[in-house]
Amino acid sequence: MKCKLVGKKRGIFQDSNGKEVRFGQIFVTYPLEESLEEDSLTVGDEAAKLSLDYDSIGDLPDKLPVDVELNINLRGKVLSVELL
Repeated sequence: MKCKLVGKKRGIFQDSNGKEVRFGQIFVTYPLEESLEEDSLTVGDEAAKLSLDYDSIGDLPDKLPVDVELNINLRGKVLSVELL
């Protein structure tokens, strides 16, 4: 899926058992799909927040936005991010 990477975030926190949890998130935008309904008004972009593993966030550029190709499985997990 082609989209625009507009933000990235990674963090660390302690869960209730004191175990360290590392997480990563990316924020992307992509054009809304045009509706086939005659009365529908579809204009602009849609935004999404997706999970990505902690280490992979560090591989993404700091200068944003940037065009990317996302590889996502059927459960919505981001498998890879390729810079375009």
